[in-house]
This record gives sequence, C-alpha cells and structure tokens, in this order.
Amino acid sequence: MRWDSIKAYVLVDGQALPMTPVPLVKNRWEGFVPLPPGASSVNYRFKFDYLYNSIGSGPKPNSVTSKIYTLKVVDQ
Repeated sequence: MRWDSIKAYVLVDGQALPMTPVPLVKNRWEGFVPLPPGASSVNYRFKFDYLYNSIGSGPKPNSVTSKIYTLKVVDQ
C-alpha cells in the first residue's frame, strides 16, 4: 500500500465528505458529520481510497469501507 496515496472520506446519506489528516498525529484523520436540523441521529461510515503496488504493472486503486456507525445527539 502506498501510504502517501490515502484519501479518507466520511460517507453520510450517500455523500462522500473529505477528511483531512491531523498534522501532529500520524495516521489520524478528521472530518465533519453533518446532522440535519431537528434530527437526533445520523448513520455514517468511513471510506479510504488508496493505491497499492502491483507486480508487473503500475500502482492500482483500491478502497475499504468501515461498518456503519450512528451519531446520536443527547441532551438537546
């Protein structure tokens, strides 16, 4: 895997929202999960796109997606 090729996203309602690496912490990413007005929860997941080295050809793309998480707002 080519670590410098990683692009991270948080997927919310079919939208891929970009995440950014944290400057001082290795392999940590930040992103925002929007919550519609009046909603008390939203489902989201993470997606990471990357390139990997392949014998006999150039780098090839791949991706991995996390399980679904739920963000709940309490004490509104």
